Amino acid sequence: MSFRQGLVAARGHIVFIAALLTAFALIVGLDRAATRSAGTPAVAAAPVAGLAVPAAVTPLAAPSPLSDADNALGRVAWRYFVNNTDPDTGLAHSVDGFPSTTMWDTGSFLIAMISAHRLGYIDTAEFDRRLTLALASLARIPLFDGTLPNKVYDTHTLGMVDYVNTPTARGLGWSAIDMARLLVPLLHVERTFPAHAAEVRAVLARLDLPALVRNGALNGAAVKDGKTVTYQEGRVGYEQYAARIAIMAGLDAFTAWDVSSTLRLVDVEGLAVPVDARSDASFAISEPYTLAGLDLGLDDRTARLADAVYRAQEARFARTGILTAVSEGHVDQAPYFVYSTVVAGGVPFAVVNLHDEQFSGLRTLSTKTAFAWDALYRTPYTAKLVAAVRDLQAADGGFMEGIYEESGKPNTAQTANTNAIILASLAYRAFGPLLVPSPTAPGAAIATTD
Repeated sequence: MSFRQGLVAARGHIVFIAALLTAFALIVGLDRAATRSAGTPAVAAAPVAGLAVPAAVTPLAAPSPLSDADNALGRVAWRYFVNNTDPDTGLAHSVDGFPSTTMWDTGSFLIAMISAHRLGYIDTAEFDRRLTLALASLARIPLFDGTLPNKVYDTHTLGMVDYVNTPTARGLGWSAIDMARLLVPLLHVERTFPAHAAEVRAVLARLDLPALVRNGALNGAAVKDGKTVTYQEGRVGYEQYAARIAIMAGLDAFTAWDVSSTLRLVDVEGLAVPVDARSDASFAISEPYTLAGLDLGLDDRTARLADAVYRAQEARFARTGILTAVSEGHVDQAPYFVYSTVVAGGVPFAVVNLHDEQFSGLRTLSTKTAFAWDALYRTPYTAKLVAAVRDLQAADGGFMEGIYEESGKPNTAQTANTNAIILASLAYRAFGPLLVPSPTAPGAAIATTD
């Protein structure tokens, strides 16, 4: 498997991880009531499954105008999508130069586009043109079993493919986690941009969204021995991120959202870090918590879990002097995708793949994670993180994945997800969460109406 093939294949393995819109206003109202305002600590709440936490977690940073230097970084990130969007279909490549995408990365791409528009990097005419073309493609992609989007598509032909971009008539199945990521921008557009609402509904009308949930749990699908099999999808962190989105979309995913029976706490650097109790090999990474903050806002419970994940990384730096911002990510060498964790299988700061093989030499100071934690907290430590990665820019635009801790060399892989999270982080700093926008954000009067 080549470098680019390995990179795009990895995104689909996050599995270890229309009544839809009629219930949306009510659910958003309930969710907003439990969402922390930027610049304030979490309110006192009952502990979650014995979680020992301080009385107040790290305060979230309040929205504030970006500097010219910040906007210059945002334009570098947007350049990745200028370079990697297919002109005929309007969809962006998951990995630089490789014409393949997942629904997760398509969701990230749409969030990047929305963020670029909010921040003024593209004007309304360009935004409308790009969004209309992308939504038209999503409205005509073939569906797995006629039910939901396949896990991978060719960005040029829109055909279903496998992880090395080979066409497959049957498809591979669907991912509930990936579909939740796609729903974030679709829900935002439907609420905030009336001119595109019908285009979003045309996408959603074809999809059997209730198939994403079974008995309150997230439900994925795959092909085994020629037959479609479904399974519970998600582990603590991603499961709750996706469940909150599913609930916003009117689906009964409350079992998946409830962490009380699945949470286990592991001591890392003196912090009670959340992992999944259903597997001894489960791990904690930054991404589901940073995305929950950027996309949805941190509710009180998620803020406590996110804070432990963040503080453990900050504490490692305080103890060792090694800048630490870890998450899942692509690497520019075999095995091409690893989970650089806060803890995995009980081992602090292990780097693993899904076969539990160890790759400690590939621990990366993650570009996307540095920007995301800084957007949420704006602490002296997160400022150090961003300062360390802000120059990891490719010659033709876009950010690289990070810096290898062991060698100090750049991890030169470039992906849609990283550049989208950078753009989303900058938009969060200016306006707040995407689905609970600040009153100063464009379209906020529509987006915040109950």
